[in-house]
Amino acid sequence: MEIVLQVFLLVVGFTMLIKGADFFVNGSSGIALKFGIPQLVVGLTTGAMGTSASEAAVSISAALKGKVV
Repeated sequence: MEIVLQVFLLVVGFTMLIKGADFFVNGSSGIALKFGIPQLVVGLTTGAMGTSASEAAVSISAALKGKVV
């Protein structure tokens, strides 16, 4: 029974990740269009933030726990 719950939570997590990414991209694109920022700049910035966010979250978490080497 526990494996079913874990698989369910995994599916829910992936779904939330995909929907969150869609929301982030659509929101940033909409804001950029209102300010007249080129799509290339929006794409590069969004990609950079998306790939760096997980590393930043881990680093901040470790720093708050005092486990920075």
